[in-house]
Amino acid sequence: MLAGVTGVTGATGVAGDACDLALRTRGVVTVAAGSTVDGEPFGGISGVELDASGRRAYFVTDDRDPRHPPRVFVGRWTPTADGPGRLRLQRTVRLEGATVDAESLRLDAGRREWLVASEGDPVRGIGPSVHRYALDGASRGGVALPSSLKPVRIAEDAGPQPNRSFEGLSFEHGADALWIALEAPLRQDRDAVPSADGAVLRFTRTDRRSGMHAQYVYVADPAPDRGAAPLADNGVSEILGGIGDRRLLVLERAGVGSTEEGFDFSARLYCADFSAATDVSTLDHLEGAGWVPARKTLLLELDGIVEARWANFEAMAWGPRRGRGRRALLLATDDNFAAGVPTVLLELEATGPSVR
Repeated sequence: MLAGVTGVTGATGVAGDACDLALRTRGVVTVAAGSTVDGEPFGGISGVELDASGRRAYFVTDDRDPRHPPRVFVGRWTPTADGPGRLRLQRTVRLEGATVDAESLRLDAGRREWLVASEGDPVRGIGPSVHRYALDGASRGGVALPSSLKPVRIAEDAGPQPNRSFEGLSFEHGADALWIALEAPLRQDRDAVPSADGAVLRFTRTDRRSGMHAQYVYVADPAPDRGAAPLADNGVSEILGGIGDRRLLVLERAGVGSTEEGFDFSARLYCADFSAATDVSTLDHLEGAGWVPARKTLLLELDGIVEARWANFEAMAWGPRRGRGRRALLLATDDNFAAGVPTVLLELEATGPSVR
């Protein structure tokens, strides 16, 4: 299956002083709604990763339909001289175990395995997790988590919120440091700042050699004005390292609409610098405590690149290197398996001394 290409190119983002990089839009690739791979529906893409060559692409779906297994789609990404690359979807890998509502995927090339962040399903007694899988889908067990991120009973007023928990996952350098980002505040942190000022999210950094955890605060933008719509929300949908110590690209995604009628989405890409942020891992509650959040810098507004109904950007990964200090950056959308909505792959080019 060869994905279609549309010709959106040339939009440029501002240089971020925390990251020392600038972004340019190379173009958009779409995978048609209703596409299948090995008989399984392609869609619900919530995580993307490319291997070191930038040519082997992996996509994880958050499909919770019991008729279809947790799975990773494997494809071939072919760079082009001008415009976006080309995607050919090749096969499906089924993931063993109880992964539910997968929201991010990272490749640990040294261990030849994927790490998959899952929001779980508290109603079914499945908590959020980060799970390890061999590249054939065989389960290799979970990643140890700090107590603040461990599953709690629905009746308790602490811990991750249902369906708004583990949304972003990334390595910092190599695979020694792993970051986990929440989509929304922990239950006990929801009132730590006024809603008009945004939402305070805990980002967890785990040293995989020592097992030590640290947590830092990232303040997401406030929810957009909902107007006449019944719902409006904003949160973090993905993170990506590889731009220096304690620095991450952070993808924020907002939606306005209703569950019945669908949402119009908007997204923004930030650089977050945690080097001067307070480690809050020992704080049970953020409200009333003294802490310094990450410093964030807007890199790119994604509004208008694709239709608002399609712009549910949930996945992000580095792509092929294009020379010293230049590299492709790939973003992907979750179509929610909505009728007539394609999966969108947006290719950017990142330029700057922090690009590796």
